Amino acid sequence: MILSGTPGVCESQPPTEGPAVGETPAWFLQGSFPDPTGRTIVDPGGHVTVPPRSDGGGRGAAGSTAVAPPPAPAAGETPGCRRSPVCGNRLGRTRQSLQRVQWKQTMGYTFTYPYVLPPGPGGVPAVALDSKGNLWVFQRADPGRSQLFKFDPDYKLILQVGQDVTGYQDKAHGMA
Repeated sequence: MILSGTPGVCESQPPTEGPAVGETPAWFLQGSFPDPTGRTIVDPGGHVTVPPRSDGGGRGAAGSTAVAPPPAPAAGETPGCRRSPVCGNRLGRTRQSLQRVQWKQTMGYTFTYPYVLPPGPGGVPAVALDSKGNLWVFQRADPGRSQLFKFDPDYKLILQVGQDVTGYQDKAHGMA
């Protein structure tokens, strides 16, 4: 008896979305936000801008029409994100090409951002509330710009702490 067969390969694609199941909301995959300069600018309306790189500037440098910030206090050069598993895989895809799970919002409300930070690049890696209900916000910013801000309970900016007090915090990840 001779048996013959044709090898088969199943090439089905993994799902890119799924329905709500039990108490788990529906989900979908979404691409990572492109941030080629390492920093973005988000305005009070939630619009995101990726500032262009200029030939003379480093990460987050603005084009030739921007006003240069004042020089920062002397600070050591922080090593780049190199050979770190958190920064990406040198042998595989970049982190920005990854798909991320997003949950379909069913909470009955929408997000608002009542705190308006000074314009410029830099995300917020840390916030803290003090005993009087004031919100302290640490923002990544270019050298020479304030990075620590205090807002009152009514969302009003009441204090900017300059780098002459805090020093320049390169690649900050928190607040103590």
